[in-house]
Amino acid sequence: MIGFIKFRREKISGKSLDTFLDERVFQPLAMADTGFWARPEQRARLTRVYATTPAGLTPRELETVPFTERPALIEGAVGLLSTVPDYVRFSQMLLNKGELDGVRLLKAQTVETMTANGLPAAMVQIRAGTGWGLANVNVATDGEYGWDGTAGTIFWIDPAKETVIVLMTQIVPPNPDSVRQRFKTFVKQSIVR
Repeated sequence: MIGFIKFRREKISGKSLDTFLDERVFQPLAMADTGFWARPEQRARLTRVYATTPAGLTPRELETVPFTERPALIEGAVGLLSTVPDYVRFSQMLLNKGELDGVRLLKAQTVETMTANGLPAAMVQIRAGTGWGLANVNVATDGEYGWDGTAGTIFWIDPAKETVIVLMTQIVPPNPDSVRQRFKTFVKQSIVR
């Protein structure tokens, strides 16, 4: 399905996915450090991915294509590089229902549709209270939503508390010792309202 959407987007826009996202999302949101590969001036800031082993943390390669080269296949579901500040900007745009710093990327109704649970109640119970929204968004029954990546990148948005939480750990498996939940709890407990 993602391949079809990518194909349709490129056919409709006449631009490759990376060019389209750069022009329509990353530049308008001032996300200067987000893309599908690291430019030469960004390479020194690339982090490694680590695996947890009995001996401790060990460097691990997730991809066969280095993140310093343009990948042959650029797809919408995997492969973006970013930074915490860029992720916060993107998340803030979603929290603001599609707008940030006077730039509107999405209609408010689009964000509401993306972040509404699409699973039946029985499936939400199986997934420990988490539903699923469009664009692969995790939707919690308390109204929070977010997304998580293979190597530990995750963001949560809580519209009721007007908060955005971003965590980038770069570790496999992505949630050792429930670090995601512990981090989220710590941040929420530290917020004074």
